[in-house]
Amino acid sequence: MVFQATAALFLLFALPCFFLVREPPKLDAQPLGWAALRGAVEQLALTTRRVRQYPGLGRFLIGRVFYADAANTLIAFMGIYVTNEVSFDERATLLGIGASVLGGLSWGVVVDRWGPKRTLTVVLAVWLVTFGLAAAIGGLGWPGQWFWLVGPLAGISLGGTWAADRPLMLQLSRPRYLGQFYGLYAVVGRFAAILGPPAIVDWLALGRPLAVFSLLVMVAISMVVLRAVPAAPHAWRPEEMLSAGAPAEP
Repeated sequence: MVFQATAALFLLFALPCFFLVREPPKLDAQPLGWAALRGAVEQLALTTRRVRQYPGLGRFLIGRVFYADAANTLIAFMGIYVTNEVSFDERATLLGIGASVLGGLSWGVVVDRWGPKRTLTVVLAVWLVTFGLAAAIGGLGWPGQWFWLVGPLAGISLGGTWAADRPLMLQLSRPRYLGQFYGLYAVVGRFAAILGPPAIVDWLALGRPLAVFSLLVMVAISMVVLRAVPAAPHAWRPEEMLSAGAPAEP
């Protein structure tokens, strides 16, 4: 039932995009074929080299590996941690899901006022508190009732992460190559999704609380990496606003 409901919600929330969003045709678009695939691979290599030309973009992508890994691991395993490690029911997890919806809306207002870099830093600090409490409850025997606080904090942090890091990516990326850089952004997110802390649980047999603590360490590393990322929006020149492949105006 959960999987069926999830699929139905994906379809429901995709319908506005299908029917209301119109993308203008690209005049130099190529048909899908081996030439297009080969060109895409070559373009990916060029885009990876191009990242170094823009201050803070490479650091942001590296930092994102660490905090996206923590967020993806929370999504996948926190329900198991709550029920099996803390012996708490999943109502705290459901409460966290509701908090993530409200958190995303609330953090969006904060991003508009503070900017994405400052907002993301605050969100990561909330992550530190969240993972610290979760690890202490499971590993140090703190009262399980504290999870009524951990669930909403996790949801608020989750909503704030996506509300802040996408605008920051937009701010750091040259508009001309925005699609290419967002491709790297997506690749970084997929790479982070397969990391997680399974080595601590399965290979070293050190237990789930220490695995959760490792997520805290990852978030702390991301905060250190992101410190040098510029917070002020970049003033792009008019020629940098062109979409890739578009002819320059005379």
